[in-house]
Amino acid sequence: MKIIILLFFVLVNYCIADNKIVLEETNDVILTNGISSFEINKSETSFLIVDGSEEKVIQYDIGSGKIRDKFFISIDYTDSLAFSDKKYYFDGHHNWRYVSKKEYMGTFVVDEETYSKGINNQIYSAFYNEDKIYINTAIRIDVVTLDKSKRMLGGSVCGIISDSNLKNLSFISFENNKFAYGRKFLDFHKGKYYLLTTDMIKFRHSLDSLRVLTIYDENGFYEKNKLYLPEFYTEKKIGYNLPFKPIFTFNLSDELIYTFPYHEEIYNDKNNKVLKIQKLKYSNKDKYNEIDKYINNDFKDFDYSNYFYNYVMKMKFIDNKLYLILRSVDKNKKKIFLQQTYNLKTNKLESNYKIPNPNLFRAGAFNSDCSQLYSIYFDEENYYLTKTKIK
Repeated sequence: MKIIILLFFVLVNYCIADNKIVLEETNDVILTNGISSFEINKSETSFLIVDGSEEKVIQYDIGSGKIRDKFFISIDYTDSLAFSDKKYYFDGHHNWRYVSKKEYMGTFVVDEETYSKGINNQIYSAFYNEDKIYINTAIRIDVVTLDKSKRMLGGSVCGIISDSNLKNLSFISFENNKFAYGRKFLDFHKGKYYLLTTDMIKFRHSLDSLRVLTIYDENGFYEKNKLYLPEFYTEKKIGYNLPFKPIFTFNLSDELIYTFPYHEEIYNDKNNKVLKIQKLKYSNKDKYNEIDKYINNDFKDFDYSNYFYNYVMKMKFIDNKLYLILRSVDKNKKKIFLQQTYNLKTNKLESNYKIPNPNLFRAGAFNSDCSQLYSIYFDEENYYLTKTKIK
């Protein structure tokens, strides 16, 4: 009997070990500060990671965990903004112009070290779209008023587009204007870019109708606003002081299905509630009701990441089903992660999978048809990838 139990234990551990793909790290690719973006390609042969340093994109082979390709953001992209077709913008008060490195150093007589000190270009995320890779970046650049009487360090959301090997790069910048100021480039869908945006001019005077998602054309010019902050954010005078990046996907009719990070309801773009997230031990609504004390203190020392119980991390729509990855808590208020599947025809929860090893879990992603959940873990020595079939 002991031998059978021992053999079973060995077999189980063998199966778990066999499902673990350790991710390669090298001298110039060290995964630091967690994982900020994780996406699987359509053929399930590779995946993209942006690590917490926000300075590099790594493409891994999904079968071996070996590095296939890599891309590092550099200060060289700053001048791309200065020479773009969107180098002028009006913020509601002043007309500004992006300034190239050479012009700035010559006009204001600074050396290269001084110039470079404030330039901190970042990568927020990367994703696959058809046969291309889209990289969401924030490019910092010095800006001056047209008469050069005012100057400051500014910047813009930009996209870097590559082939499937992170080669043959092209660059796109997005228009800033008094209607929308780009914060993050979130998606490219049917020839349109979807950007997280803020309306800083209105924010200075009013909390009504603050925009958060704006559509830009394929050349990066503003088209129209798509989503505003929920009324609750304005009624409570929260504004942009809490994370407001919408998590969204598209249904079969190309309608937007979306939520906000700490919301527990899913909506479509007609502002109709699609469903309420189920099987949560505790609700964020209780936390929202207690938030006044932080609002009155201008959110000083407010740790929103640990304040709320539930957080929507990822959402995807396939064949009238909605697939979610959530951070939540158990009955003892200890952190857990869930993968949930909802049938949107019946609004019923079909599965509620508790992702194992929550203390080691770092990121999750779905394959193209949501039949597999890929997870990245960190065990204090290595990052590794696992795959779980979704029921």
